[in-house]
Amino acid sequence: MSNTAQPKLLKGNRPTHRVYLVQDGVQGRKDSWTEIGAIWPHKDGQGGNVQFKATPLQILSGKGRIVYREIRVKDEEVH
Repeated sequence: MSNTAQPKLLKGNRPTHRVYLVQDGVQGRKDSWTEIGAIWPHKDGQGGNVQFKATPLQILSGKGRIVYREIRVKDEEVH
């Protein structure tokens, strides 16, 4: 049995994932993560809707990548 409890996923009419633009750090610095949107799953579990609040133009020039991460209850308590 593990002592580390897994945070629960949020439920209801809320997004299940946050969407980030991640740009590689330069000269030894950490990568830069910028929240740019969220994902709401379809009821059938076969996909979802992505809503962006920013347009990541860096993607077009190859200077970044889009990453999505599950939203956990613990994350929501912090924000």
